[in-house]
Amino acid sequence: MELFLGENQIGKFYLPKHDGISDIISRGEIFDPQVIDVINSCSGQVALDLGANIGQMSVHMSRLFETVYAFEANPELADVLETNLQLNNVYNVII
Repeated sequence: MELFLGENQIGKFYLPKHDGISDIISRGEIFDPQVIDVINSCSGQVALDLGANIGQMSVHMSRLFETVYAFEANPELADVLETNLQLNNVYNVII
């Protein structure tokens, strides 16, 4: 999988080329800002990121919750997710 580096207000992310989410983040925008607004109204001990993709939501939730469980079915994207968590110094997300 060919990747390039992008960044938005949430963090830095390695992004797959030719992906809708990647296009948005590479422009410095947040993918699904409405979901971020909902997440911002929450906090607590545990959060789930189902379909975590490259990890934008996981990185954001890591700042609001003690532990985040991130689920990504695509093994290649799960590897990118793990790399992006490390890139953003996130250590409370379990893939």
